[in-house]
Amino acid sequence: MKIRILLVALLIGAAGSSPLFAWNYEGHRMVNQLALASLPEEFPAFVHQPENAERITFLAGEADRWRNNSDLPLKHYNGLDHYFDAEQLASAGLDADTVSDLRYSFVVKFAQGRLAHPENFPEIDAEKNSDNTKEWPGFLPWAITEYYGKLKSAFSYL
Repeated sequence: MKIRILLVALLIGAAGSSPLFAWNYEGHRMVNQLALASLPEEFPAFVHQPENAERITFLAGEADRWRNNSDLPLKHYNGLDHYFDAEQLASAGLDADTVSDLRYSFVVKFAQGRLAHPENFPEIDAEKNSDNTKEWPGFLPWAITEYYGKLKSAFSYL
């Protein structure tokens, strides 16, 4: 849990110290540089070798390279992981304190809430919805949690 708190603090600090439009690659790179500098001494030393640290910070921007790709299936899959419109929860009759930590459990509840309260959602303009994602509030909190789990799994092999 302490790592999540540190990550959130770093993200808030980074977002507040630079223009929002600059987050993309440079923002991810900065957060990864801070993370590498914060690793405990007993962490495997290879991450501090300059070429490895550079590779890690370069790969930090991979999610944005995917997001900025024009390939429709990739945009459909990846774009929603970059934001979360929390104000849509109440529109769907949901509460931030009680939504599921599991992405697809949340998806089911949100879809049910959207169907039950159509008056709370504007009509979707098909011209602006080529990737079929406008029905959703975004999944950033779940993406962060899932990638954290993937990182824990990857690091368990070290």
